[in-house]
Amino acid sequence: MFGGSALIEIKTTTIYDVLDEFRKRPALFVGNMVLKDPFPIFLGFLQGLQFSDKDPGKPSVWEFSRWLTGRVSNISVNMRFEWLHAELGSKAAYEAFFEYLDEYRACNEIEVATARPVEFTPTFHLLDSEGNRKAPPQPDRLYVGQFSPSDVYFLGEIYGTSTEHCFPYHRTAKAAKVEAKEKWGVPMSAWPR
Repeated sequence: MFGGSALIEIKTTTIYDVLDEFRKRPALFVGNMVLKDPFPIFLGFLQGLQFSDKDPGKPSVWEFSRWLTGRVSNISVNMRFEWLHAELGSKAAYEAFFEYLDEYRACNEIEVATARPVEFTPTFHLLDSEGNRKAPPQPDRLYVGQFSPSDVYFLGEIYGTSTEHCFPYHRTAKAAKVEAKEKWGVPMSAWPR
């Protein structure tokens, strides 16, 4: 029994399923406080979901906040959700979050350009456990990816069987290519037209 009624069983397989249920009945998850100041309370719930063993879905829900920085002009890349709250207020930020999430969920990650093989010359270094500089691992391949159909692009680095999306995300494919030039010394001529 819960609140005088039978327990409601909610079947969820992905984080998106959980968020869909939260969107329908937020008070079921966090109580009626969500009505007074919904966005900060929702963000607390969202942070707790990071410890869930549920599938993040496709595209990964955990990339959403990064996507948002490429999608929304002038947003803070460090405090993305806090920026929404400060700019829109609690209720409007809560609604905007789900509107942007719907847009993001409709995206597919696609590769829009692959750099021709070139020698990578990193402009950065890593530190080992003792604080000594060391060269970063060399990617096998660089590409520009897009969360299609949105105009959000990223530089992708492939290392063997793993892929990394470089952050921050960009509003144009050209900006991702510029990042490859600045980070790895890849000339613009290495990208097919």
